[in-house]
Amino acid sequence: MWLVLLGHGTFDGTEAKFNLRGPDLSATDLAQWLDRFRRPVVVINASACSAPFLVKLSRPGRVIITATRSGTEQNFARFGQFISTAIMDPQADLDKDGQVSLLEAYLTAAAGVAEFYESEGRIATEHPLLDDNGDGLGTPPTFFRGVRAIKKPREDAAPDGLRAHQMHLIPSPEERRLPAAVRA
Repeated sequence: MWLVLLGHGTFDGTEAKFNLRGPDLSATDLAQWLDRFRRPVVVINASACSAPFLVKLSRPGRVIITATRSGTEQNFARFGQFISTAIMDPQADLDKDGQVSLLEAYLTAAAGVAEFYESEGRIATEHPLLDDNGDGLGTPPTFFRGVRAIKKPREDAAPDGLRAHQMHLIPSPEERRLPAAVRA
């Protein structure tokens, strides 16, 4: 199951929320809802103040991507436009295997965000994170060389990226030809 949150978020110092019409969706509420699922879950929160969602949602078997590394990064986040484009962009296929993995989309989108701020001469106000090992730490894109993690967020932490590199929203033509039982 993939859940992509595009829009704006807030953080009051205690609880992060994704803004909706009516009551906003808190990270705590979303974590409770998702705990019912016993299948792989991907959550991409491309909003401002999204980092606290990573901590609340992180579990084994999940890939969590946020547009920010802190709840205090509250300015408009551009990460959503870059990741939505990267998922279908052949140029984002960094390992040249004929399909774009979630890790490759994350890395490509993060590079696009960094390039945007640099080309505009602005201070970057969003710094994406990825967690796919369930430790809730998150790994920035600068900790990767290609699709390989070269650094960990903490000495005793497992590297992120392995699970996200195995997930593809759009399978390659070869994968689509495989029987469903083999693909599962």
